[in-house]
Amino acid sequence: MLLAVLPFAGAVNHDFLNWDDQVAIVQNHQLLAPGVLRWAFTTTLLEHHQPMAWLAWAAVARAAGVVPWAFHAVSLAGHAVNAALVYLLAIQLRPAARTGWQAAAGPALAALVFAVHPVHAETVAWVSALPYVLALAFLLVAALAYVRYTRSTTTLRRTAWCAAALGSYAVSLLSREYAVAFPLVLLLLDLWVLGRTAPAARMLLEKIPFAAAAVCGAALEWQARTLSSLAELNIGARTQLMLETPYQYVARLLWPQWLSPVYPLPVDGAANWPLVSLLLLVTVSLAAAAMRLRRTPVVLCAMLACPLLLA
Repeated sequence: MLLAVLPFAGAVNHDFLNWDDQVAIVQNHQLLAPGVLRWAFTTTLLEHHQPMAWLAWAAVARAAGVVPWAFHAVSLAGHAVNAALVYLLAIQLRPAARTGWQAAAGPALAALVFAVHPVHAETVAWVSALPYVLALAFLLVAALAYVRYTRSTTTLRRTAWCAAALGSYAVSLLSREYAVAFPLVLLLLDLWVLGRTAPAARMLLEKIPFAAAAVCGAALEWQARTLSSLAELNIGARTQLMLETPYQYVARLLWPQWLSPVYPLPVDGAANWPLVSLLLLVTVSLAAAAMRLRRTPVVLCAMLACPLLLA
C-alpha cells in the first residue's frame, strides 16, 4: 500500500481539473443539498449511473469541504486499498503446489505492478475517475468473497459468502457499470483455477444472480447515456471497436505512452476493413493458442478473462 501511494502522492497537492471535475464536484451543489441519497440514485449527470460515487463525493464534501486535497486523498487511498486487495486475491488464486517464498512472490509482483503502473495516473490523479477506483475495490472484494464461498464447507458460511460476493458485485456496478462480464469470469475461475468439482449445472445456476445484477447494471447505464445511432456508427465500425478496444488496453499496459482521458471515435464512423480482418485473424490465432495451453489453465483463464473485462 505504501508503494502504491509513493508514485502518486504528488496528486494530493493538485487542483481540480477542468475536465468533468467542475460539473461533477466544484459546481455540483447537490452534493451538499438535502436529499442527496435520492438524487444520487436517480441522476444521469455526466451520462453515467454511479450512485455510490456520488455518495462518496458527497461524504467527502460534507466532511472536509469542496477542497481538492480531500478528494485527491480519497482517490489515492482507494488505489492503495486496491493494491492490497489485488495481493490478497492473487494469494487466494495461487497454485496450491507452491509453498514458501514462491507462494508469495507471484502475488507480491502482481500487486507491485498494479500499484506503480503509470496507467493508473488517470484514476488516481483525476478526481472524476474515482468511480473506477470504487468499482474495482468492490469487484475485488466480490472475487475474494466468491473464492471463500467455493471453499466453505458449511451451508451457513457458503450462504454468507455468496451473499457477500453478490452484494459487493452489486455495489461495484452501482459505482460504475463496467464489469458486466464478471459472471463469465467467475465461471472461468471455477473451471480452470479454483478446481471445483461441482456439477456444471450447479455452477451455471450459481451465476444467475450475478448475471441478473450485470443486466440490471447495464440497463441503468444504457438509459443514462446518449448513444450513437447505427447511422452514425454502423455495424462494421462497432465490430472494429469491439475487436480493437481490448488490444488497445493491453498495449497501454505494456507500453503506457500517449495516454489520454478520452479517445474520440473517428468522425466518419466507417470501418477499416483491412484492420478488422487483421484483428479477427489475430483473435482466432490467440484463441487457438489458448486451447493449446489448456494444460496450463491459469494462463488460459487470464487470456479469456482479459478481453471479457476490457471489451
